[in-house]
Amino acid sequence: MNEVKKPRKGLKLGPLLLLFVIIIAIWGIYDYQKNSLSGNYSPPTPTIPSKPSPSSLFQVKINKFSVGEYNYYEVVGEVKNISSRPYKFVEVKAHFLDTNGNIVGDETAYACGTDYILPGATKSFKFMGENQPNYKRVSVEVIDFSEID
Repeated sequence: MNEVKKPRKGLKLGPLLLLFVIIIAIWGIYDYQKNSLSGNYSPPTPTIPSKPSPSSLFQVKINKFSVGEYNYYEVVGEVKNISSRPYKFVEVKAHFLDTNGNIVGDETAYACGTDYILPGATKSFKFMGENQPNYKRVSVEVIDFSEID
């Protein structure tokens, strides 16, 4: 006897599975947003390589500090690259000191800009401006530089 199979009535497995996947996806998105808004999620922090200390790469020498005609000061010096790499945009800062050694003024300049300071080489710098009565001494340091890739 050949029996004819009747089609089953009701839901099929395919639509149920699809509904289950959609519910799980919505729940995952909701959970992610809830955690990121509540502060439980923090993106990874990129590691930035630290710059070497300028004092380990450069020597600064002051050749002249004077007050000239018309009461203007002049500071002349040089920066020597004591590292094994070339640099550019080497920025120096002059700290003007009173008789007690307190900083009473600052100026910045570049010993070199887009040109390079090669290993072992020196570049000169110069500061000029209106003298202040409390400018008794000066110290100069390298405060910034760029490596050449």
